[in-house]
Amino acid sequence: MTTFDDCEQCGHRAATSPEEAVAVVATAPERYGALFAGHGPAAAAHVPAPGVWAPVSYVWHVVDVLRFGTERLWMLTLDPTSTVVPWDADIVAVARGYPRLSVAVALRALVAARDTWIDAYRATPADAAAEHPEIGRMTAAVMAERNAHEVLHHGVDIAAAFAAVRFAGPA
Repeated sequence: MTTFDDCEQCGHRAATSPEEAVAVVATAPERYGALFAGHGPAAAAHVPAPGVWAPVSYVWHVVDVLRFGTERLWMLTLDPTSTVVPWDADIVAVARGYPRLSVAVALRALVAARDTWIDAYRATPADAAAEHPEIGRMTAAVMAERNAHEVLHHGVDIAAAFAAVRFAGPA
């Protein structure tokens, strides 16, 4: 997912302040919990179309985004000269088997990932930076903006995936 531009799909704005971005990340568990309310496990695991993830997969992806984001924030604080290694979301999704994982556990993991991410963000010096091979200069503010966009964008993806299940019939 590319950031640094406004996103028409989810409403994310590139001019989001770090404080606004952290607030978005802070609300991720509540946002996603509301999206899953009233949907059973079959609907949560339903893949609505080729190339589209099941709703539960998007939650697990955001859990991993925040976990990896936490590690990158720790890196900025503890060892900013270390190498930033990009990761492939599709490979991680397959390796972890996202659509087969529990929604309840995903939502609980999201709370833990959010809390740890916020703690790491608050502890990261504002001037700490590292070079990311794909995004360039990575700072805590950049991580906040990118991770907030992930939260917003995948919330839209979850809603769309559930809407596709309704149109396809009971799942």
